[in-house]
Amino acid sequence: MREGKLIVSVPPHIQSAETIPKIMFITAAALIPTAASGIYFFGINAVKVIVIAILSAIVFEAGLQRLMKREITLKDGSALLTGLLFGLILPPTAPWWLIAAGVFFGMLIGKHIYGGLGNNPFNPVVVGWAALQLSYPSYLDISESILGRVKIEGTSALVEDYVYFSEQYGVESLEGFGAKLKLLFKLILAWKPMPDEPLVDCIGQISPLAIIIGGLFLLWRGYISWHIPVSLLASIILCSILGQISALAVIIGT
Repeated sequence: MREGKLIVSVPPHIQSAETIPKIMFITAAALIPTAASGIYFFGINAVKVIVIAILSAIVFEAGLQRLMKREITLKDGSALLTGLLFGLILPPTAPWWLIAAGVFFGMLIGKHIYGGLGNNPFNPVVVGWAALQLSYPSYLDISESILGRVKIEGTSALVEDYVYFSEQYGVESLEGFGAKLKLLFKLILAWKPMPDEPLVDCIGQISPLAIIIGGLFLLWRGYISWHIPVSLLASIILCSILGQISALAVIIGT
């Protein structure tokens, strides 16, 4: 019996027309609506934060690669995407040194210390943000934003503030499904500040609609799967319902 030859080749074994630069730049393109909405609401301060974050990521990427005697791969777009993401999760009031420090820590501890792109077990953006949150939490404080108040006071406290909804969103009452649906659509477009208060938030989370547009674009491109976002949202909704039921049971019991 004649045996065939065993052919052994190095990975990747699945070939594709997608390349790292293509994936990085298309993912960055998906963030354009989010960045644009942040710039629209926060103005020049948002531009400064995003530009400083991107430039810092590019400089530190090249510097760390040179220091560690690796190939400089700025053309792959990973530094650009890292800087853009990092800028979007910061408030527009973040000082330049804070941005640079967070990007540097994220790049070093979250990426290059493990060998660079493809070897890092953690997202450098998350690592940098966590370092700033632990070291300089006051600079990242958005407790006065809409999401911040919901986190502290709960959704019920915000829903009961009819003045806020009537003045900021034109919703006179939350009675009935139609009113709630109208409010939902308005909230998806963009958060708005509380009456007579400045707008406080992170640059990239001011407009849920912009985030949704970017997510749908990545879904269309096949870069992400619907399973993770749907599972996350379903879990949040389920936990919220269970929390409301638990709170209601306590109230009834007392």
